[in-house]
Amino acid sequence: MRAFVLTALTFSFILLHAQPSYAQTASTSQEMSGNDASSSQGNIFDDATDEQIQEAQQFYKYCTNNDTISTQKDCKCATVSYLNARLELGPDVTTKQIMAHNVNTCLKDAARSKIDKTRATRDLSYITDRQLSEAEEVFQHCKARRALSSQFDCECFAARFLDERLDIGPIANWDIIFLRFRSECRNVVETTGYAYSRCMSNFGVKSAINMEPKEFCECYARKWADLFSSFPGKITTDSKRTMKSRARGHCRDVGRARGG
Repeated sequence: MRAFVLTALTFSFILLHAQPSYAQTASTSQEMSGNDASSSQGNIFDDATDEQIQEAQQFYKYCTNNDTISTQKDCKCATVSYLNARLELGPDVTTKQIMAHNVNTCLKDAARSKIDKTRATRDLSYITDRQLSEAEEVFQHCKARRALSSQFDCECFAARFLDERLDIGPIANWDIIFLRFRSECRNVVETTGYAYSRCMSNFGVKSAINMEPKEFCECYARKWADLFSSFPGKITTDSKRTMKSRARGHCRDVGRARGG
């Protein structure tokens, strides 16, 4: 039986669109291998190849320069964790698989606090097999539908469903239960990564005036994340169209784009 625990934000989708940057100074390696990040593991950089260290340096630079990631994770710790996973899982594992493997590691306190500890540690013994089975079905329902999985963290979605089912009883149908938490469990990171990718491959080149497309699209992605996470109620095609338009308009102003 699946015990649903809220999962912290995953960053793999955005990372896949990071710009390569291997030009790092020696001080960066020293920073990453400092005592704070590797005290319990020894210096794993001694076991890594130059190529693997360069890959870790790329991740460290991207982490520290990306507001979404750096506000959620300790970048020194996350880089050591990334490199350790590369050494453990081997060269054929993709970046996405490594990020999934490390999804709950190196979280800062603010990010960790978003995981509801009462749900994560609660006694599930009083929950029936039927209720857990239904929650599992909701989880699979969410994962199988792009309209849901692109907007919601499906583990959070299923956990909240289970909470509400326990609260209101067995009679209410799914739609009624979904309405009770439709503003929660937003999958901000995946939608933001998609927004950035679309911007860089399409309209960002046309919309960026007096700035580089990358600068415009980073602003666009940040603004989208802010609008998406704070939007009240159900997200619809029309509301997403409005948010996209607002994000574009916001970032066409050079001062606002560079200020966030």
